[in-house]
Parts: sequence; structure tokens; C-alpha cells
Amino acid sequence: LSRGGMIKQEVGSDGFIKTTGMLASGLLGNKFAFMAQGVRKTGDGLAQGIWTDAWAYYLGASYKISNSNRLDLFAVGAPQRHGQRLYRQNIGAHSAEFARGLSDYDLAALDRYPEANDGFRYNENVAPVSSSYRGQQATGSKRFDRFDPSFLNERENFFHKPQVNLNWYSALSRTLTLSTVAYFSGGRGGGTGTLDARSPTGNGFAWNYNSPSRIPDWDKNVEVNQGTLDRKGEPKEAGQSIGILRNSRNNQWTIGAVSKLAVEVSEPVTVEFGVDWRTAEIDHYREVRDLLGGTFFIPDSRHSSDFWTAAEQRRGLGDKIAYDFTNTVDWLGGFAQAEYSTSKATVFGMTGVSMIDYSYTNHFRDDGAGNPLTSNPDAIYGFQVKGGGLVNLNDEVGVYANGGFISKVPIFDGVVDDVGGETNPSPQNEKFLAFEGGLDYRSLDRSVNASVNLYYTQWNNRTVTRGIITSEGEDALISLLGLDAVHMGIEAQAGFQISDLVRIDLSGAVSNWEYTDDVSGTFRPDARDAATETYNFYVKDLKVGDAPQLQGAAAVGVFPVEGLFAQVVGKAFGRHWAAFDPIDRTDATDRAQSWRVPGYTVLDAHVSYTLPQSLRLAQRATVFLHVYNLFDDEHIIDALDNSPFNGFDGDHDADDAEVFFGLQRRFNMGVQVHF
Repeated sequence: LSRGGMIKQEVGSDGFIKTTGMLASGLLGNKFAFMAQGVRKTGDGLAQGIWTDAWAYYLGASYKISNSNRLDLFAVGAPQRHGQRLYRQNIGAHSAEFARGLSDYDLAALDRYPEANDGFRYNENVAPVSSSYRGQQATGSKRFDRFDPSFLNERENFFHKPQVNLNWYSALSRTLTLSTVAYFSGGRGGGTGTLDARSPTGNGFAWNYNSPSRIPDWDKNVEVNQGTLDRKGEPKEAGQSIGILRNSRNNQWTIGAVSKLAVEVSEPVTVEFGVDWRTAEIDHYREVRDLLGGTFFIPDSRHSSDFWTAAEQRRGLGDKIAYDFTNTVDWLGGFAQAEYSTSKATVFGMTGVSMIDYSYTNHFRDDGAGNPLTSNPDAIYGFQVKGGGLVNLNDEVGVYANGGFISKVPIFDGVVDDVGGETNPSPQNEKFLAFEGGLDYRSLDRSVNASVNLYYTQWNNRTVTRGIITSEGEDALISLLGLDAVHMGIEAQAGFQISDLVRIDLSGAVSNWEYTDDVSGTFRPDARDAATETYNFYVKDLKVGDAPQLQGAAAVGVFPVEGLFAQVVGKAFGRHWAAFDPIDRTDATDRAQSWRVPGYTVLDAHVSYTLPQSLRLAQRATVFLHVYNLFDDEHIIDALDNSPFNGFDGDHDADDAEVFFGLQRRFNMGVQVHF
């Protein structure tokens, strides 16, 4: 990287401001090089209450030890905090007009939404609060004021995950090279939500139902917590908080190393061997974030620790509540690969093995001997085998094919129940059988390039764990064990440099993703003494939801004068089935597909201009403007079928879905200066 720097300033819709700065030393003394980059980003958010307050940084250094050895060190991270819109809503809660335009939306459902609302910006996870309430919030021992004195977020995310890598590249000989990466990855943060000390009786938290859905009534909660009666008039101590805000924390660290040894056996043949080791520890717990007017919180038995004394039952800001787990993951893997490569053809094959060892400690539950409950299942092994090749038919056309089989160790939740601590006696590896093949074309003058790719993947024994909110407002956990699906499709792209002034790019994909078998699973409320229930989930032949299975894009770019670039990009999406909650698929007679989201097309426009030398105050200066969703198209990008909260009559059509709409028209503009 050459010596110099860069400053980039961006502004955009809804108070978006982003500043980026970079400095690079270039090569110093033919030995050292340094670079630093920082980013500051703030904004009000494109929906109510989803403000952003974020930083990002990158620090890099390189040291040339000798002609055959080099060290690279870098650190990257992005501490951030932002308001969330966690819950989808019924289409009618956002736009009665849009709902009326859908042929499968029962207009009777609109009776639940008689008043005008905030449309596509509506967010039930934020609500006003009196500025007279000045209670502080907490993460651990840190105390601070809420983000804005006029409102309070029910759902907020905060996290910082730094990563540090030390890379060593060494040419041991002309035919032998060694590369090693040692790394550290940290992470501290979590998300917020409500907690009711008297659930499931529901006497604790106050909600405002005079809206499309329930939203927190913050002022009522403050009033109740400061008084001597709960929301239903039952007695409590003055200052005892019944409904509070809690943090769900995820603090973690990982250290590891990956080392690869490449051997050039002969001019066309290279073999490579590698090892991968890592170890990680993850702490999951909840803590009191905001007492909402009270001075202490007494959790019910489901959210208490077996080890607390009577005095410790009174929890204050930053104190742990509900659960406190520590999980560890130890990983060891190795692989070997061989490649034969000439100008006409390339063939490769590889195999790898891995071993993962999980452990679990529940710091809130007594194992019966006065110690925290632990679980230490046996190590689990996985492996993979892959192979393939490319043949250049001539200077313009190449064909390729590859395939593989992977036996992947299940995720932690497929081995250990994080709530009860039980160990799955026979965890099953997830299995992938995948093939793909295609053709690449590039004209000799490079004015035309095109490719087409066909793929087929059989994904068996998939473990899926999903957190949900029950109708009583409690968190719960659904686990599906042994989910099978097939993913297949065709993808294509082409680019045409029509002239020095015009370029056209096209791409598209048609997919068919569906589940192949019914599956069993478990449902468990997120409480340590709650019983686990077993269900059969009837998903055979249902389309995999939550992603469009038909996509296309076209871009036209023009270069009318030197330094000026303008582009219009159109993107189309279809064959999009809504995600479905497995808890809704326990009826063997219900085999209907989930709701099919209407297809849509959006246009984006981009313009940039690099100033001519005579107008520059620096080495290079560029101004730019991006407009997204140019025609302000109204469309749905995410949907859940048969919502248990916002559905109407449960027959898998539009009035039963809860959705997120796509972002409205917005812009981003700025200037980037290099010096």
C-alpha cells in the first residue's frame, strides 16, 4: 500500500452520517508498513427507534524479516449500539392500502387496525417515556443514561467483537512454503428485552394495547414499580420492580491457529497439509438493565439461582438474573490437498477431519452436591471429502465440475440443552452431499464474459434451534433435530462492454429448495424447571422459506466523460415463500405451503465523479450519490407464515403473515479525498 491517506464523508436519509479516515505509511526502510483506519457512524434509523451509534477501526502492520519471511499483524473491530425493530407485524398494521391490493388478504382482518399508524416505519419495540424518569441503565458495573430522554427501546443491541491476527509467511525453500495464522477473537455485548417477575400470571409488566400490537407502557411501569401495588392491585413492597428491562449477554473469547504447508512436488503438482486448532469460551447470562423506577427486583423461582441467599434474592442494576451458563468449545482439525494444474486443466482433491469437544456449566443450578451443574459429552468427529476440476476447451471457454461430502459436527444446541443441561445421548452429524458444474466464457478481447452454474445439495440431519416469544410474552426455545432438505438450482451471469462508454451486466438464479421429510423436535420455555415437550413437525415437501428462489438483476453503466460514472441497477425477486414457525406445523393434515410473498422489482441509481486535476486540492477527489429504491416501490422482503401473534384465521395466506417491508426510497451522498 502506497503512502498517503483518505477521508470520506457521507450523509444520507434519516440523519445518516458516516465519516471514514485512513492513513498508510507505505514501505519504510524496505522493512515496515503501517495502516490505520477509523469509522464513525450515526443515524436516526429508517424506522422508528432504530438509531445507530457505531464506531469501527482497523490497525495493520507488516514487517519483512527477510526475502523469505514476512509478518503481518492486524486488529479490527466495530463497537456499536443500536435500537432494534425485532418483531414483524401484520400487513394491515403497516398499510391498509397495500393489504387491500392483495388478492389473498381477508379485508375483515383490517378491523383490528382501525386507526392510522406509522406505516412502514412502525416499530412496536419503542415507545415514549416521560423525561421526568431519569433512571439509569446498566451493563455489568457500567452505568449510563438511556439513549434518548423522550423514548425508551424495549429491544436494543450492543456489541464489540475485536479480532487480532498475526500472520507469518515463510518460504522454506524454492518448493516448500509455510503459512501460519494465530488469532484472537473476543466479543462482549448482548440485547435487551422485558422481564416480568410475576409471569405467567401477567401481573408484572404493563403494556399498551391501543395500537396494532402491544407496546410497552413505560410510564405505567415506572408508576407501578415505585408504588405498593402491582398492575392488578396485588400488594408489593414500595420500590420493588415487577416489570424491568433485562440484558441477555453473550461474552466470549476464542484463540486459535491455522498452519498450512505447501509442497511443490513437480511443476504441475502441489500438495498441501494443514492443521487447525482453536478453543473458545462463551458466557450466556441475563442481568438487570433498567429497574424502571424501582430500586430492586426479586425474580420468581424460574429466574433465580439455587445458590443465592435470602438477601441475594434482591437484585439491583447489573446483577445477574434468569440464567448463567458457560459453554466451551475445543476444536482440532487437519486436512490434506493435492492439485494438478497446467494451462489446459486443473484437478484437485482434498480430505479433512475435525474433532469438537463441548462442555457446559450452569452456575445457577445445583447438581445435588452443592456444585454448579455441568455436562461434558464425549468429543464428536466430523470429516469431509471434496474433489473437482477445470478444463479449458480453448482460450475462451472453460468447463468445471466438483463435488463433495461433508459430515459436520452438530452445533452446541444439538448436543447439550442450554436450559436444562441434559446431554443428547446420540447426537447426529449434519451431512452435506453437494455437486456443481458449469461453464465460463471470456472473449479474447475481454468485451464479453459469461458463466452458468448448476448446483445440487442434499442437506440432512440439520439441527435448528430458534428462540420465540410465547403468547404469554415469555421467551422459549424450539429445537428440531434431523431436518432434511434439498437445494438445487441454476445461476448465470454475463457482462458486455458495449464500448468505452457503456457496460451492461446481467445475472439471474432459479432455485428449488424444499424439505424432504417430516421431523421430530422439542419445545421448551426458557426457564430452567420447565418441562420439555416433544412434537412431530410435518414439513415434508414444503418449500424452504425466508429467501427468494427466483432472482434477477440488470445494470447499465455509462462513462460519458472522463471521471464520470453513472449506473442504474434493477433487481427482481420472486418465488419467495414465507418462513414458517415449526410450532405451527404439528398438524399432520396441514400440508399447505407457507404464504408466497409477492414478487417485486426495485431500481437503484449511482453516480460518481472524480474531479479533474485542475480542480483538486489533493491527489484524487471523488463525489458520489446513491439513491436506493429510486421509485419508492412498496414491497415485502421478509415474512413469517401463520403468525401466532398477528395472524387472522390461520390458513397460510396474506392476512396470517407478519412481515417486514423493504426500505423506502433513501439516499447516500458524499465526497472521498485521497492525499
